[in-house]
Order: sequence, then structure tokens, then C-alpha cells
Amino acid sequence: DVRQNVLAWSDEKHRIFGLPKRTPLTCETFLDTIHPDDRDEVDARRIAALHGEPCDIEHRILAGGEVNWVREKACLELDNEGTLPGGFGISHEITARKLTGETLRRTNAELTRVELAIEEEKS
Repeated sequence: DVRQNVLAWSDEKHRIFGLPKRTPLTCETFLDTIHPDDRDEVDARRIAALHGEPCDIEHRILAGGEVNWVREKACLELDNEGTLPGGFGISHEITARKLTGETLRRTNAELTRVELAIEEEKS
């Protein structure tokens, strides 16, 4: 509910974000869970979504003292007067995928470094 600044989360979203089910949820509560390095980008995307832009973003959150990754998509709905009463969204916890991708990037970089060293030795 955009007008009342009230968010309603599923049990799963509470779990992902590490917030107890009875926590009052507002846009500020949500932004407080975002990793400080990602907060400005997430807020900019949130504001753009309020003006009709599609919202599909991957970012870090701080949940229970851990840094985790989520992918969030939101669809905001305009009423007949063109105002925005609210919307809905979905969040996926993607930490394992992000960590696996980072491991693969580091491994590929190391292999490239070794290949270059071997080529230099041959020269």
C-alpha cells in the first residue's frame, strides 16, 4: 500500500530478509535491510518503479548478520486516475548462485594467468 507506506510480506520473505513476522514493514524498513553499498541503487530503482519503470534487480541484503543476495521483481499497479495505490513483487534468495559464479570467475582468471605464464615460458 503505497499511500499508507505499508508492506505485506510472505513468511518466506520474512525468512529471506531475517525479519521477525511481527516487524512493522515500510519502505524504510525494507531499505534498512539493503547492503549499504547497494542501497542507493535499490532506492533509485524503487523510485523509478513508482513512476512506471519495470523493476528487476539483484542486490545484497543484510539478514541475520549475513550478507546474502536476492533478485527482486516488482509490478506496481495504477488505478483509473493514474495514481499508484500499490503493487506486488517477488523475491528470490540467490546467494548460492552468486557465490558459485564468483568462484567460476576466479577459477577462470587463475587458469588464464597460468596459460599466459606457460606461453611466456615457451617464448
